[in-house]
Amino acid sequence: MKFAVLASGEGTVFESIALYAKRGVIRGADLVLLLTNKPASGAVGRAKALGVETAVVTTKRPDGTKKGKEEFEEEIIEVLRGYGVEFCFLAGWNKVLDLVVDEYPYRIMNTHPSLLPAFAGLYGLEVHRAVLERGCKVTGCTIHFVDKGVDTGPIVLQKAVEVSDDDTVESLAEKVKALERRLAPMAIQLYRDGRISLVERFGRLTARVDLSGGWLEEWKRRERELLGSQGEGE
Repeated sequence: MKFAVLASGEGTVFESIALYAKRGVIRGADLVLLLTNKPASGAVGRAKALGVETAVVTTKRPDGTKKGKEEFEEEIIEVLRGYGVEFCFLAGWNKVLDLVVDEYPYRIMNTHPSLLPAFAGLYGLEVHRAVLERGCKVTGCTIHFVDKGVDTGPIVLQKAVEVSDDDTVESLAEKVKALERRLAPMAIQLYRDGRISLVERFGRLTARVDLSGGWLEEWKRRERELLGSQGEGE
């Protein structure tokens, strides 16, 4: 399976996915592309350092005029097709997609820095600020399929972390980012292995994840052996 990561920011989750792929923790799935809409993003530098090909698709034309949403997405699709991409992962991508979702129905996942459906629609540090402002005692991250809504697709994986009384927006962001760096590669492998099924429940699609047959134990073993300390933890 050939897959791409779409990122707009610093690229730490992208970097984790790339390391998991390069070191053989992710198996049977080739990371062929980082696609970004921000040519100066940290993700671009991380991709170059890791030897991952990069494509830049911005919302501006060469003459400086703004592209329409359809034109922007058609260009993304053209690039993805050119690399033979079969699956996409959004890691800090800041644009809502429509045509791309049509092109890859339930073949796109996103990581969101909260326990959805809480704080859906927020992005980046504003999520963690909202968590602290509401006095939440736990937060976390969610990996979900992308549909036509905003953070509304079927949830694949979630992981929680406690919110400390002395947490700041930045410290909470680091806690959650650490979870995202672990769950994103795992979700990609689950998809590659056919371990995720979509079923209708309570009038909407939900994702069921099959970790039976020693799948999780084998995944954790590869993390430990191939990533060392980077793969420790639950």
